[in-house]
Amino acid sequence: MTLASAIISQAPDASAIRPEGSYKFAERDTCSLFLDYYRAKGEPKATVIFVFGGGFKEGSRDNAHYGPWFKMLTSDGYNVASIDYRLGLKDASGAGVNPKFIRQLDNAIHIAVEDLCSATRFIIDNASELGADPSKIIISGSSAGAMTSLQAEWELCNSGRSCGELPEGFNFAGVVAFSGAIFSKEGNIRFARTPCPILMFHGTRDGIVNYKRTKFFRLCFAGSSAISAAMTKAGIPHSIYRYEGNGHEIAAAMVQLYPLTLQFLDGIAGAGPLTFTDACVVDGNIPVPDWAKMDYKGLYK
Repeated sequence: MTLASAIISQAPDASAIRPEGSYKFAERDTCSLFLDYYRAKGEPKATVIFVFGGGFKEGSRDNAHYGPWFKMLTSDGYNVASIDYRLGLKDASGAGVNPKFIRQLDNAIHIAVEDLCSATRFIIDNASELGADPSKIIISGSSAGAMTSLQAEWELCNSGRSCGELPEGFNFAGVVAFSGAIFSKEGNIRFARTPCPILMFHGTRDGIVNYKRTKFFRLCFAGSSAISAAMTKAGIPHSIYRYEGNGHEIAAAMVQLYPLTLQFLDGIAGAGPLTFTDACVVDGNIPVPDWAKMDYKGLYK
C-alpha cells in the first residue's frame, strides 16, 4: 500500500495538536485501520508509535487527552504515529480466571499486537515519505496499549506468532509503557534474546493492570514489577518507576511523567546518555480520575 493511496482528509478535533495526515495501514475483515501522523519539528530524532488505552474494549487514537503529550514529543524532535487496533474485548463480560475470558483476553492482546506490527510495517515501507528512520521506531502505550507494546517486544524476542509481518531481524528501538503487562500461557516470562531498551511506569496499587504477577497453572499475567524481576534475573538493563500508593492513574500521566520519558527517548535516539533506573517514587500531584479507582472486574460487567 502506498502512502498516497492511504491518506484521508482530517476532521476538526479539540486536541492540542493536529496530525499532518491520517493513513490506512491495514484492512481487516471487520474494519479498516488508520494511523494519525504527527511530524517532528526540525530533524526527527526517532518515531514513536502510540497505542491508546481502554481495556481492549474502548478508546481511540485521536482522544484529545493524548494531544498535549503528542505536542511535547513533536516539539522535542519525535515523529508520532497514533494508531488504531481492533478491540477484542469490546463485548466481553465476566472478567476473571475462567476459560471464556482467558480466551477472549488472549485473542484481544494478540490481534492488537498484530495491528501494531502492521502499523510498524507501514511506517517502515513508507519511511522516506514519512521522514522516519526504520532503525529508530519506538513503541509506547497506555494501559491496554502498554500491554500491547510490551507484548509485541516480548513476542519478537520469543518468536511469537503475532509479529510475522515485520521484516526478518527487525527490532524496535525502545518501549515506553504506562501501566503495562505481558500475558504468557507458558508460565513465567523469559526473553529468548535481549530485548530493546524498556521503560516502565506503574502504580503499586493498580487494580486494573496488575503491578506484580498473577499466575494460574501455566497462565501468567506479569505486570511491570514481575517483568522487571525477570529482566533483572537475566541481567537485562531496563528502567522502572514504581509509583508508591498510586493506582491506574499512572496510565494517563504521560504529561506529568514527560521529563523522565524524554530523558529515556533521547538516550535511545543518541541525543543524550542512555541510563537505566529502578526507582520508587512518591508523587501526590498526579490526578486520579474516577475510572482509575476501578478494578479490572468493574471494566467488564
